Amino acid sequence: MPKENENIHLFILEDEYKRNKTKQNDHVDLLGEALSPELSKQNNASVFQELEKMHPSFEICLESELPQKTVDPHQTDHSQIADTAGTTEDMRLLMALQKIKTEEKVLLVEKQQLLAMEKDLQNKIVEEIQKKRTDLDDLKAEISEIEGRCKKISEALGITFSLTA
Repeated sequence: MPKENENIHLFILEDEYKRNKTKQNDHVDLLGEALSPELSKQNNASVFQELEKMHPSFEICLESELPQKTVDPHQTDHSQIADTAGTTEDMRLLMALQKIKTEEKVLLVEKQQLLAMEKDLQNKIVEEIQKKRTDLDDLKAEISEIEGRCKKISEALGITFSLTA
């Protein structure tokens, strides 16, 4: 019976891991990069507030804090390219999303390690219980054997055998 329970728990853990893995991989393209969600051009201040609540160490870099670059007329203006791909706020949201996804991956790995450790410890407990039961059975058999020998010796001596010391 313990072996059946162990197999069931193992199946449940493996199934949960597969589901989490496929859920996690649904948001990643073949190159392993996060797919960019369609973001609206509306004010996303409430999103930043929620992110700050969920992740207190999350820092928002405002445009005024970004280092100013010198303008070279011969170079392509990368900010124009970024503006065509999305606003700076959208890019910050995407970076925040990527950071959260990375944190989620780390936590999922830690969770799997802890689940594996828990299973290993449970197996050790089961082994220890089985060992103690075997030891108890051996002690009971030994006591019974010694008791039988004591009865034989007391009968040979003509003494009434009693278990009280």
